[in-house]
Amino acid sequence: MKTSLLQKLEQMVERREEVARELSDPAAAGDSDRFRRLSQEYAQLGPLVEAFTGFQSTQQEIAGLKEMRGDGDRELREMAEAPQNPKTPKTLGLVSAM
Repeated sequence: MKTSLLQKLEQMVERREEVARELSDPAAAGDSDRFRRLSQEYAQLGPLVEAFTGFQSTQQEIAGLKEMRGDGDRELREMAEAPQNPKTPKTLGLVSAM
């Protein structure tokens, strides 16, 4: 993934966290227009941030599985190749392709 895209997605994660802090501010609750605008922005950023967070988690899982597959310990290699959750087979397919 391009660095510029990663940076933009990370900025969106930070913005959603900032919006969440602003929404928890009592002053925002007192200003209905501001609260509504912030609530809408928070909701719009949600799916993208959640997908990006899942992507980052999968990237970390892939890195861990790659490390385990390259380990000299047979048991660790088997653990890396054993399906542990519903997304593991997909992740292993990505690891094999890399």
